[in-house]
Parts: sequence; structure tokens; C-alpha cells
Amino acid sequence: MRHWKGRYILIENVPAHICTQCGEQYYNATVAEAMDRIMRASEGTLSVKREICIPVVEMPAAYSPHPQAGVAMRDKPSD
Repeated sequence: MRHWKGRYILIENVPAHICTQCGEQYYNATVAEAMDRIMRASEGTLSVKREICIPVVEMPAAYSPHPQAGVAMRDKPSD
């Protein structure tokens, strides 16, 4: 999935090298350039194979981090 100018484009069957330790995907220069051409073409008419709908949801406020989360001890106000 690639993000380009406010749109997401899912490109299928992209050959990639995948790290066996972390799962990161790496693309050779030819493949990366081909994906860039597809993204630039998406500004105009794109030969779309199919479209999918992806729901967008927000995390409920009940799961928000504690207001002091991530604050170092020295940053907390003293009494």
C-alpha cells in the first residue's frame, strides 16, 4: 500500500525482499521506480483492477494515555 497526495493505492504482486528478522520489505530500484510511476499515474486516469472499502475508526477516549504518561520525573511539578 502506498500513500500519494492524500490517496492510498494498493499495488498487488510487487516483488520484494523481506528481512527474515524484522519483516521489513525492501524493493530494488527497478521495482521502486515502477511503483513511483504508478503513483504519479494515479493523479490522472489509472487502470484500476478493483476498489476496496476500508473502514476508518477512532480510538475511544477511554484508551487515551494518562495525561502524565511519557513525562520524565524531572519535568513533573514539585509540591
